[in-house]
Amino acid sequence: LFARGADGAKSVPVWVDHTGRVTDTLPVPPGDYFNIYSSNDGKRVELSSYQLTGEGTASILDVDRGLIQELRVADLVAFASWWPDGEHANLYLGSSAARERGITWRVPISGTGNRDSLLGPGWMIREVSRDLRYMSVQRIGDSAGVWLVSTDGKQRQFLYATGYWPVFSPDSRWLAFPSTEGLKISAIPPTGSLQTVAPASADEPEWSPHGDELYYRDGKRWMVMAVSTRGGLTVGKPRVLFEGRYLNVWSKSYDVGPDGRFLLLLGPPEETIGHLDVVTGFFAELRRLAPTGGK
Repeated sequence: LFARGADGAKSVPVWVDHTGRVTDTLPVPPGDYFNIYSSNDGKRVELSSYQLTGEGTASILDVDRGLIQELRVADLVAFASWWPDGEHANLYLGSSAARERGITWRVPISGTGNRDSLLGPGWMIREVSRDLRYMSVQRIGDSAGVWLVSTDGKQRQFLYATGYWPVFSPDSRWLAFPSTEGLKISAIPPTGSLQTVAPASADEPEWSPHGDELYYRDGKRWMVMAVSTRGGLTVGKPRVLFEGRYLNVWSKSYDVGPDGRFLLLLGPPEETIGHLDVVTGFFAELRRLAPTGGK
């Protein structure tokens, strides 16, 4: 029993302008992509995908050359963030049996040089500030939540228990993260005060390249808020920027490039199925086409 149609999980990574119009497509075949990241200069894009075996892999695309390099350094690899130089990445490495206790490593993208263990088990680095002073960290397990950690790992400050996916503003002065109580922003260094700027449905915040706008995803809609940092932080009312058939996938489903365009996963057109197909005598037909002992 089956319904005809395209695989709704297949997508192609595309660049989209502020109206939701596709302006360019990355040179990779359609796939089960998720957890996508653009480097700060836009020259590299990280794409996670699923293989036919069900194994998740992380790959780096050289956008100009169209070359893909697969990152294979452990049983389980989760791409966590870029370093501002675009030449190193933070990978959350573990095993499929103990993913939540994985360790974040700093790995050179070139494949040459040393990889460095930055934080112990259960600490996932989500982003590194462009001034290289801090790392935004999501703690998994004990003392779960959003933390701010100095890049040498010596200073660790807890920010919020139900927060996740913390992202720095381009000037490294603010940190935005969603939570069960809404999208919140903390000053850097933290003052102990948090500003709530969007509802609990806000997910995956991203700053514009100049820090004058803050975006987030709300279901199939991409929202925008104007941001001013004169005399403190002022965030405007959320409004719909665009919506479309871009996939809401597990982990990170979009990013913002250095030119302000959005990196999104374009899925197949939605189809309405009015009938189902039924194959009867399936196993008899299977035995006829592939008899026992045959090749």
